Amino acid sequence: MLGYPTCAWADRVWDADGDGFVNAADAAILAGNWLKGVGNGASGGDFNVDGTVDDLDLAILAANWSPGTGGAAVPEPGTMALLLLGAVGTYAIRRRGRQE
Repeated sequence: MLGYPTCAWADRVWDADGDGFVNAADAAILAGNWLKGVGNGASGGDFNVDGTVDDLDLAILAANWSPGTGGAAVPEPGTMALLLLGAVGTYAIRRRGRQE
């Protein structure tokens, strides 16, 4: 059966550059070896070790994607709404205190 790796490959690492994350660097390695017979397995982007870097390897890369912790964290919209509600409430309390 062609497609995703079987259970025998469950412990396999899908990280082509060995940095601990399956991310854009691994995608670049896969792209650099696209449709080539690399013969060196995951380190060359051939994750299913069929001898060619192709769409099956891309599917494996996508299924195991973990971009890591790079970049700044973006707050959820709910967090921003709570902050805005708190600011409006604080303003209303201060304004009411001045009117009395």
